[in-house]
Amino acid sequence: MTKIEQQEHRRDMVCRYYESGMSQKAFCETIHVPQSTFAYWVKRVRAEREESVSTNSLVPVGSFTSADSSPVMRIKAPSGVVVELDLPASGETIRMVLKAMEGV
Repeated sequence: MTKIEQQEHRRDMVCRYYESGMSQKAFCETIHVPQSTFAYWVKRVRAEREESVSTNSLVPVGSFTSADSSPVMRIKAPSGVVVELDLPASGETIRMVLKAMEGV
């Protein structure tokens, strides 16, 4: 199995685990993988996700003025999720929104 295939397999297994609603121990028993190995997979998948989802991966959409004349900033994640912030917004608020969108 190539490195890319291994990464895809790990991501698939971790995704199936989260969708299963099972405990990690029970899930590991069903897929015949030691729990310590699976815990490592979860850690790797999270790290890969954090690396790939950064503020650089967001699509800049700019700002606009809504019908009530309040300026609004739109932030669109690669997944298609769009967040609108009323302006002015503090740098801290914008950072918090970007951080929250990392998992989207």
